Amino acid sequence: MRFLFDIIQGMEKLHIKNRINPSALAAARDLAGQAFYAAIAFIMTGAGVFSDLSPFGIAFCAAVKPYYLPFSMFGAAAGYLISRPGVFSLRYVAGLL
Repeated sequence: MRFLFDIIQGMEKLHIKNRINPSALAAARDLAGQAFYAAIAFIMTGAGVFSDLSPFGIAFCAAVKPYYLPFSMFGAAAGYLISRPGVFSLRYVAGLL
């Protein structure tokens, strides 16, 4: 029993010494959230209806919180420009604005 107590106490001391800066952790969490929303918007642009229409990237950007909007718009614009040929993609990018 004493052995387990010593291990737990040692782990707590190690955890206190190697603590991550809370502001750096919050910044990393925010960046991960932004990247997640950009990736989802990018993926949503590939989903289509009636073989020619793909409004889901625009709809996703319209539904996200304002905090995540710039990165989700960037992800959707990149998805439309990569997945759609020529001028057809510019219509969707204009729809994002």
